[in-house]
Amino acid sequence: MREIFKGYYQLEDKEFKKLWDNAVFIFDTNVLLNLYRYQTTTRDALFDIMEQLSDRIWIPYHVGLEFQINRLSVIAKQNKRYSEARNIVTTALNAMENQLENLQLKERHSHINPDKLLKDISKVKTSFFKELESLEEKSISVSSEDKIRERIDMLFNDKIGKPPSSQEDLEQLYVEGEQRYHKQIPPGFEDSGKNDNQPDEFTHNDLLYKRKYGDLILWKQIIGYSKNKDLKDVIFITDDNKSDWWWKIDSGGTKTIGPRPELIEEMNRLTNVERLHMYSTEKFLEYANEYLNANVGKEAIEEVREVSVAGRAIRKSISLQIELTRSA
Repeated sequence: MREIFKGYYQLEDKEFKKLWDNAVFIFDTNVLLNLYRYQTTTRDALFDIMEQLSDRIWIPYHVGLEFQINRLSVIAKQNKRYSEARNIVTTALNAMENQLENLQLKERHSHINPDKLLKDISKVKTSFFKELESLEEKSISVSSEDKIRERIDMLFNDKIGKPPSSQEDLEQLYVEGEQRYHKQIPPGFEDSGKNDNQPDEFTHNDLLYKRKYGDLILWKQIIGYSKNKDLKDVIFITDDNKSDWWWKIDSGGTKTIGPRPELIEEMNRLTNVERLHMYSTEKFLEYANEYLNANVGKEAIEEVREVSVAGRAIRKSISLQIELTRSA
């Protein structure tokens, strides 16, 4: 049974040890882009583990391409947080000052004088704004030197897959993708509506890409690399939480079991991979402490979890907007 239905069986403890000792670690686009969202200590912790595994890491070509396309947007959104924080503080303090002024305490109350409170708050505001300004000056902007990308470039300099060989190959994949999505064969079928809220197509090196097939493209590239390199162990790290990647069970609350069984079976059918497993960045850091003797602190792991949850909330909101648009 186990060999016939391998995708439905979880790895045993001894298999996890073998997996971590021998696996090639493959990273999704969202893992690289989230490096811009972490605090320095958290980012360095993840980079340190990647560097420790430097001879066993790899990214599909499509991951590299998506990273380059989306990098500046992520940086711009991070920088926008500084002005948003200033606006929130300023709006809140102005509202408080106006409400206190409306009470006319100096004229109508002999004991309450808000002047000292407002003066102290103003000092805190000034100090906070100076700290924001200092942080903003040190942060990466869309036109500044990008130390994060430089570090990524060094890590994956010769550890990135090859591009699609022709437009014909991509078109064949799109035809296959349409059939797979219709049958809900993972991965990627939950992206079938991506073109409903943004342009679906973009070009690079004279090749036309369709965003809704992005996950399928990178999955095919993972399969191709695993087959060409005759890999036996593969670990894929992604912060994509959708059910077209993960096997989820509703047990009074959604529980994630592991990769979709279909993914494991497809990998086993087309390659010699014996063990395929997936981790979110959070779980990757947790198990790196166990299997690689890493020393990632709880604060860093908690921040990675918070960033991932925030990203899922944004994607859920976008998906809801798409559904509302469809039903209108």
